[in-house]
Amino acid sequence: MQEPSKLTTLTLRILSALGLTSLTTHPKNGSILEANNLTILNFFLLRLGPMNEKRLVQVLMSSQVHIYIFINFLIFTDLGQVAGSVLAFFIRYGLAGLVYDGDRR
Repeated sequence: MQEPSKLTTLTLRILSALGLTSLTTHPKNGSILEANNLTILNFFLLRLGPMNEKRLVQVLMSSQVHIYIFINFLIFTDLGQVAGSVLAFFIRYGLAGLVYDGDRR
């Protein structure tokens, strides 16, 4: 089995520290052996514990409604416009290097 790259290892450890994923590590050297699926459904199962499919769908739909209301609140306030601009600049200049080769500024 091939070990994950340093960037992947760092990213998975950060996600694990934030409680967004769970990792299985080698007991002797601490290398990552596996991580759970990084989907919203697995996030809810990880954070809220085991639940049946009906309850999981209810939690997912409830979270979507709450996020939708929160985003709409931000959009129609000055704070939302500032946050949107900051997010856009972060995506454009911070994350573009992960997708495109070279300096695209």
